[in-house]
Amino acid sequence: MAQRAAELRNVATRKPEQVRTYARQAEEVLTDLMTEFVWRRPELTARIHALLKEAQRQGVDKGNDKWVRARLCTVGLVTAVMGLRMARMGIRTLYPNLERYAGVAIDGLRDKKYGPDWRKKSARSEAMEV
Repeated sequence: MAQRAAELRNVATRKPEQVRTYARQAEEVLTDLMTEFVWRRPELTARIHALLKEAQRQGVDKGNDKWVRARLCTVGLVTAVMGLRMARMGIRTLYPNLERYAGVAIDGLRDKKYGPDWRKKSARSEAMEV
């Protein structure tokens, strides 16, 4: 996971399409991290519950509400997942906001670089074969 997050530093962001790619890859990393936390929580809860049961068996703990206490220990993972969901929502707005707030400037620069016909070239491609 850390390696995938480190790979985000190497993603080029010089062009708008590259910004879109960067946002997609960042969202994938956040989604994988969320999935890891969601799937790991029951396992950790069970292990903490077993630890509390063993502590009760050895007379170190009273043993009241072991399962509730084990669930409370892993509430931080739920909080982390909620934070990651918010981060994903923020990442999803990156490219649409780029198009909304800088789209006219980007198109103007492309018009200047490629000429005003750059949008029409894709429409003039070869006809489909039947």
